[in-house]
Amino acid sequence: MNSLRGFLEPDSIVIVGASQRPGSISALTVESLLSAGFEGRICLVNPKGGELFGFNAYTSLSEVEPPVDLAVFFLPPSAVVDAVATCGQMGIGSVIVVTDGLDRVIEEETTIMAKMIETAKKARVRIIGPDSMGVVNTRKRLSTGFVPIDDLTVGGLSLFSQTGLFTGAGLAWIVTTQGLGISKSIDLAKKCDVDEIDCLEYLGEDRDTKIIAMHIEEIADGKRFIEAARKTATKKPILAIKAGKTEASARAIASHTGSIVGREEAYVAAFTQSGILRIQSFEELVDLAKAFIHLPLLKGKKIAIVTYSGGWGALAADLCEEFGLSIAKLSETTLEKLNDLVPAWRQISNPVDIWPPTKFDTSQTYLKAVRAVALDSATDGLLVIAPAVSSPFLDVLPSLADEVHRHDQKPIVICAVGDRDGVAKASSLLSRHLVVYRTVKRAVRALSALNRYHSFLQSL
Repeated sequence: MNSLRGFLEPDSIVIVGASQRPGSISALTVESLLSAGFEGRICLVNPKGGELFGFNAYTSLSEVEPPVDLAVFFLPPSAVVDAVATCGQMGIGSVIVVTDGLDRVIEEETTIMAKMIETAKKARVRIIGPDSMGVVNTRKRLSTGFVPIDDLTVGGLSLFSQTGLFTGAGLAWIVTTQGLGISKSIDLAKKCDVDEIDCLEYLGEDRDTKIIAMHIEEIADGKRFIEAARKTATKKPILAIKAGKTEASARAIASHTGSIVGREEAYVAAFTQSGILRIQSFEELVDLAKAFIHLPLLKGKKIAIVTYSGGWGALAADLCEEFGLSIAKLSETTLEKLNDLVPAWRQISNPVDIWPPTKFDTSQTYLKAVRAVALDSATDGLLVIAPAVSSPFLDVLPSLADEVHRHDQKPIVICAVGDRDGVAKASSLLSRHLVVYRTVKRAVRALSALNRYHSFLQSL
């Protein structure tokens, strides 16, 4: 059994230190769990007993009838060690410690944290935390974080971090505004036990996870990390946000996690060896996740660009070169098809500037141009720069979504340029596997990532 199944696939949960006091973290967590629709058994422990959230609360953890898969601690630091020991006696093998402040010395220069870890090892209890915002599993309707998420949409993206970045507001932003579904999310926090290696091993085998994104601040065991990441990356892409490049960010990490940040060069080498794709922002995470979930890999570097503006085409060509891609040399047969779509005085090349159309309306011109270049063996992928405006005359993207499905061996990304309503409508087409970006650079960057990951797999 994988060490994280108890955390992410529990059938029963006990909240230790539950409270119904409005605004308390434990109350928010129980509300989040109920709001998510968790269908397993929920037990609440409060020294005063009574009724909480419609449940009869137990006055102590030892009163709870087994079996229990997962315990979540909202306890004073002084009570944590004994609670871990009790979990071991009850057969509860997974504990999320929300409690912070465990670095206090209690006896013979031993901290509460050290005593807790020692007790957990003896009791065969695994711990996430301390200071953790918990976990999310959309398939199980499980959310132990205290930031409520309105719609836990099931999807293929799984995330873990050394902070509440992916279990709080960041996760809510991804799910509710970016059209991406989530599989799992884990806040490792101070990772006294469960770490990024455990997460990689679990998510690498998880059938619901199609792509992994992680935020890391420091890695304790570089060799094991590279081995685990490389093994996982052969099965699914891994994206990594790595903080701590600058002196200021390193100080911030040390203050909130106590971590010592290593040399930037070591992380660059580790990511390269293990096939991890380094990213710099939430925006890039979402962009690449959409590409990997909805598109095939880019098996070569030759790109065809279809555009309604020569200026956009030139910009896209420059960006392709910047991101390590090249402009495809289209065949004579393809060029003949394309020249038939535009005025006689215009000679088509790549980038393919199809404005103004001649024989067909704008939508049909786009469809025929995309089909022609996609069928050309000289192209490995397509970038389509298309209008996204309210005018029906220029509403090309809905019909283009159907055409994209015809070419499932080559990635086709869209850069939608237009007004607010048009771009919003274009982005909504993600449900039909039309991957739309708002800038040319973001679209080209996604194609480059699809090619970099393919190159990694080919190098094995």
